[in-house]
Formats: sequence, C-alpha cells, structure tokens
Amino acid sequence: HENISMLKKYKFSSGYNLNYSAQFLKDEEHARLAKQFFDEMKRNQWFLTRKTDYPITVILTRQEHDPTQLADTIYDYYQALKQHLKSSKLQFQILLKSGIWHST
Repeated sequence: HENISMLKKYKFSSGYNLNYSAQFLKDEEHARLAKQFFDEMKRNQWFLTRKTDYPITVILTRQEHDPTQLADTIYDYYQALKQHLKSSKLQFQILLKSGIWHST
C-alpha cells in the first residue's frame, strides 16, 4: 500500500495504528508534516505520546496547521487543564474542546 510506504519512509512504526493512519494520508508531503507534528508532540509530552496518536497526527495535519505551532498549542492547553482532567486521553480531549480539530 503506497500510503503505508510513505509513512514508513518518515519513520512511523509498523502496526495497526500505521495502517489506520494511512487511510487519511493525502500525499508524501502530508506524511512529512504528520511525522513532524508527532515528533513535536513527543518532544512536549514524551510520556503521553504513543503510536496510538498516529491517526490523530495524520488527521490534524490534513487541515494544514503548522506542526510545531499545533503541538505547542496542544501542550499549552494540556498544561492549563492537566490538574482538572486526569487522563491519558487528555491530548485528544484538548483537541476536541479547543476547536483546533473540526470535521470537514
């Protein structure tokens, strides 16, 4: 599958999350931006960011956000909300509540 190969080229690890993410990939540039975003999330929140975040990184970068700015915004929301929401799913909750992610 071509989309899986593009994601692997940018060092996404194999597995179910990679296969699922490939369904949302537009092109190779999109794969590069998704990996940049994933790496930025991992830099800010290494203890929370996992392979299970692959799909959301691909979906969010479809909307052409700057990966570094998007990761920093998520981190800022996380810092502000972490004392109120104790969950490993906090990153996704932040995206939904912040309006950063919206379906198109």
